[in-house]
Amino acid sequence: MQQPSEREPFSLHRIWTGRGAYLLFALILLAVSGIGVALYAATGTPVGDPGSAVDRGVHNVPDTRTVPSATQPTRPSTPTTQPTTPSTVPTTQPSTKAPTTPTQPLPPLRVLPSSNEVLQPFSGEAPVYNPTLRLWQTHNGTDFAAALHSDVKAVCDGTVAAVRQDVRLGTVIEILHADGVVSRYAGVQAGVEAGQPVVSGQKIGSVGTVPGESHLPPHLHMEIEVGGKPVDPVRWIGQTVRTVASAEPDEPADPADTEPVKP
Repeated sequence: MQQPSEREPFSLHRIWTGRGAYLLFALILLAVSGIGVALYAATGTPVGDPGSAVDRGVHNVPDTRTVPSATQPTRPSTPTTQPTTPSTVPTTQPSTKAPTTPTQPLPPLRVLPSSNEVLQPFSGEAPVYNPTLRLWQTHNGTDFAAALHSDVKAVCDGTVAAVRQDVRLGTVIEILHADGVVSRYAGVQAGVEAGQPVVSGQKIGSVGTVPGESHLPPHLHMEIEVGGKPVDPVRWIGQTVRTVASAEPDEPADPADTEPVKP
């Protein structure tokens, strides 16, 4: 019976020259293969491939360089408006005019009530013969020639004081003006009523007939009273008129035998 031999000391030479060398070589190949498999799994390229991650360029790296624009750089625009130079002239000059005194208000406008043609003028205190009434009397108004139904206008601003009937004059419109002046329009078809304000030139009615002056063509008999006394309407209005021919009396009576009678 053999006695167990003593254990031999460890020697690298025996491993490298014996079967241990094959085992070591196998372990190295296994390690290299494992590294290659790991790299292929990470990069998708076999180890040693010319296009592998080891020797190919890195892509998808953000480029932080600024690329010059293809268009030419625009020049800064010049301002469209020129800078204003400060004015050396004061905007307002001190007034050297003397203070003006308040002006008096203008009198109300006065207009003719109808046409500018007069058939029978104002006679004042002188009596005239009336062929319709066959008597001599003062003519306290002015007869303006006018077409039947034509407009009758207020001669001035005022207020209608009355619309009444008169046996000789027919329908009469009376208008009260400033300073107690009264205008009277006879032989009309009234278009206003008492208490109504009117303005100069406003239509107040139309031309009708004057019973006491039927010998004349269609006309407007118009009177003006200032302070209760009759005055010449044409002179008070201040407009230019012209006198036209009227009917001549048939058989005038002697004015000495007839007392002046107001219409």
